[in-house]
Amino acid sequence: MMRRLLNVVVKNTSTGVHSVRRIDPYKHLFYESGGEPAASIANKTKDCALEMQTLSLPEPAVSFSPSPTTLPNMGGMDLFALLGSRGSEGRIVGANVAGESMLYDADERLFLHLPWINEPKGWNPVCLSIPIPGAAENSLYVMERYLGQSMDAYGSSEDYTVSCFEVLEHGPRTGGQEVREMHRGWRWRVLRPPPFVLEPDYQPSVIASYTSMVNKTNRCSTIYMSFEDTRTGTYSFDTSRNVEQWMHVGEWTLPFHGEAKYIPEFNLWFGFSADGHKHLCALDLSAMEDKQPPPILQHFEDPNPPEEEGWCATSCELVYLGDGKFCVAKTIEVDETSDEEFAVLTGVQILRGDDNGLRMIKHKSTCYSFVKDVINWVL
Repeated sequence: MMRRLLNVVVKNTSTGVHSVRRIDPYKHLFYESGGEPAASIANKTKDCALEMQTLSLPEPAVSFSPSPTTLPNMGGMDLFALLGSRGSEGRIVGANVAGESMLYDADERLFLHLPWINEPKGWNPVCLSIPIPGAAENSLYVMERYLGQSMDAYGSSEDYTVSCFEVLEHGPRTGGQEVREMHRGWRWRVLRPPPFVLEPDYQPSVIASYTSMVNKTNRCSTIYMSFEDTRTGTYSFDTSRNVEQWMHVGEWTLPFHGEAKYIPEFNLWFGFSADGHKHLCALDLSAMEDKQPPPILQHFEDPNPPEEEGWCATSCELVYLGDGKFCVAKTIEVDETSDEEFAVLTGVQILRGDDNGLRMIKHKSTCYSFVKDVINWVL
């Protein structure tokens, strides 16, 4: 299915208000092909040599004011994630630092208040929308990016009532030892953290990379996570409701940065390289079944190489639009001594070559400078 719109979440640094702006990626990021072959589009991008355009954001589709709270540093929004399923591209889960959460359907312009998250997950936690076999709704798995900080702050718990890992799921609600209600609805459910988090000498570590893979046998998904502490390596979490178990996959780490996304048309995963360049790359993660580090099949040329030596990509996001087309969104920091930042959104198209390899065609790029409004998420 082709995506129609991108959801850009913007924070006003003066008011703390977050807003969702919806942009047409084909207008801003891609040349109209008009039935032209891909080679003609590639030549067009070379011949035109157009300068990068300035992105003008549309009016907000909706805005979120952070709830006031007496707790320090607890007035902001720390989670926005695309829930997916039902063929929707605009169902967004949001939560503030205190744990209040909601579901906004940008296509239908509808709000749904969700239960509170059991424990705060810190700024920008890892979020994975996972399809559930036989269910009409995806589940959203959320883990603290700086794994263990909330448990360290609130105290570890043997019964996991305090956890850095939870799932937002749609299903029967239960309470105590017996079922009190049997209506279907949304709930946050605490999950076991990776076993090493509960070790007495554990020090909080950062999740460096993560992805998911569907098990061909039961159609359930397995989540994979690597940690910056190379001694920890890579762990997997089986989302099957009757399993929900962590396993140590290997002492190696996944060879990409942030999230890698599976694209069925290519039967491959796409993400950003783990080196400082953060180039778009294609991977075959099925090799993890043999408990070996998965290979990077191909690196692609940076569509927008840094113009200055001090420029650094501080965050990267990849949104798949369908038909081999991607939006590559990067936040660029001008230099370490400056507060100057801007976002670059680029449209790229991946095609299979004659040798069954892959090639990338760059389309348009657009730039958005951060003044009062900062782009925090592209969904």
